[in-house]
Amino acid sequence: QQQIVLAVHDRVTRPERLPDLIADAPDLWSTIADGIETDLSLSDAIDMALLVTNVTADDIRTASLGECCTVQQATSTGGRVLLPQPSEITALMDDLLEESR
Repeated sequence: QQQIVLAVHDRVTRPERLPDLIADAPDLWSTIADGIETDLSLSDAIDMALLVTNVTADDIRTASLGECCTVQQATSTGGRVLLPQPSEITALMDDLLEESR
């Protein structure tokens, strides 16, 4: 998933793509609107996209919620799930943000 996000970032932040993306924004917004929940308007999303064009891949920090931030749990039906550990996630986020300073 992280690789997909970085690949999308690389593609959409190319200066030559920006005019086409802005022109296509209403159609793109309609396509993804049902799959996301946000209080951003299309105009807000375009403004945010313009800001992102100044962000390089080197500026992006990533982390995974793996064994450090979850605990395995068995469901009542025998399924196995990973439950998030909020304090561990907070610590991971703090470390991630500290690295970027």
